[in-house]
Amino acid sequence: TEGPTGAKLNSYIVNSTDNFGLRAQADAVSEVTGLPITYVIRANFPNFVQMIDEIGGIDVEMPYELIDENSGANFAPGLQHLNGEQALALSRARYTLPRGDLDRTLNQGLVLLSALKTLQARGPSPGDTVRPAPPAGRHVKLDGIGMRHLFALGQLALATDPANVKNV
Repeated sequence: TEGPTGAKLNSYIVNSTDNFGLRAQADAVSEVTGLPITYVIRANFPNFVQMIDEIGGIDVEMPYELIDENSGANFAPGLQHLNGEQALALSRARYTLPRGDLDRTLNQGLVLLSALKTLQARGPSPGDTVRPAPPAGRHVKLDGIGMRHLFALGQLALATDPANVKNV
């Protein structure tokens, strides 16, 4: 996707001198979409893998077979327990998907909702909601938001019924 200067949005990360390019990228997306972006949370690929592994992996209900040599995705339909590398492969697969990047976005939403369901299935107590915050804090870059707010977002997420979230 092109940003306001015609460059790819990812280039705003590389060519920025601010907080790891977070604000520059958010501002570019805001300019393209016309929507303000106040908070930014970003994890790179190795940190995404580590976060998934630190929570013990995630359970994903695969709606279809997915084999994508470019991403390393190789999943049969049905319930799968994915480690970090497998969750990343699912999140990155696009070349063998009928709608390419659009379907990849749906898979990324599937990973997020599956992570939420996996954490909720453990029946976390209010004190347990503290545990995911340090791994998240270690593995993400933040702009406009601090650890206290990240903790509050985690509590809100754990109180959200995934069945009420539409992945589009």
